[in-house]
Amino acid sequence: MGARLEMRDRGVWPLRGLAVAGLALLAWVLLHPRGVAVQVERMDWRRVIEIEREVPEMQSEPCTAMPTGAQLLERKLHEGVEHCRFTAPVWRMRRMAIAEGGPEQAPHWPEPALEAGERMGLRLAGQTLHLAADDGRRWECRPSLAQWQRWRPGMPARLPVHRFTGVADCAGLVP
Repeated sequence: MGARLEMRDRGVWPLRGLAVAGLALLAWVLLHPRGVAVQVERMDWRRVIEIEREVPEMQSEPCTAMPTGAQLLERKLHEGVEHCRFTAPVWRMRRMAIAEGGPEQAPHWPEPALEAGERMGLRLAGQTLHLAADDGRRWECRPSLAQWQRWRPGMPARLPVHRFTGVADCAGLVP
């Protein structure tokens, strides 16, 4: 009977070890500080305005959809619907005006000089925080302008980072 008891006791120890290891892992996950300690290395912003020019472009549509001012090139009847090939003016991006800088200068839009026949089109804005951890890892976060303006180069922060992939959750960045 003593031998049977000894066998049962030996089978319990590995389970107890696994339970202790599991509890230690759970305590580490719950109690260790969230995220990675980082520092704002640098900050930059960029504002872009697309400059467009109206150019004639060949198109093909049902003739009822042909825009006013289009130059008709050809009409064809296709499956009972009259199709037209024509050229019509279309606004297309030709160049970009760019303003960019860092925290020492307030973000602002460029003021491009427009040539005859040009107009300002799509506007794009963004700002970036460049973050670094002591172990050399680096991340870039692109917050809203209001959030970006709260930071300064050299400020410490805590950044949630996925333990296995290393991907940062910039929405969780806190001072």
